[in-house]
Amino acid sequence: MATLHLVLKTKWYDMIESGEKPEEYRQINKYWRKKIGECCSPSTYKGYDTITFHKGYTDITMTFKLNIITVGRGRSEWGAPENEDVYILHLGERLKTFYTYLVSLKENTVKYCNRIFETKQEAELSAIKNVFIPFRYIIITLLFEEK
Repeated sequence: MATLHLVLKTKWYDMIESGEKPEEYRQINKYWRKKIGECCSPSTYKGYDTITFHKGYTDITMTFKLNIITVGRGRSEWGAPENEDVYILHLGERLKTFYTYLVSLKENTVKYCNRIFETKQEAELSAIKNVFIPFRYIIITLLFEEK
């Protein structure tokens, strides 16, 4: 699962969070062609299947399924430039986010596995597979509830 990370201004972040804005726009230029892909069919846009929006440069985020990326004219009231084609990132459902922490009982440290999981079991299995966990660690998985 590949995730596209985008930093948004508060205005656009809040509109997406409220459900008012179901798509995001990016200019068609060399940078975004390289990042997203030359073509806009699901099989060629770099395999992104989720998109994580960051509220400015904070740690406040939300994640959506990415349905498809198309090229066309967006709505100017949602931030698209007028009379210009753009990449249109069509958002699917908002995903629940599980965060996994490894807590060391001996060293009093916490390791944070910064990944997005769709289920608690998936989060815990990933922690077990990717990190050697001796018995002095416990796993804590937290669900960030979406509105």
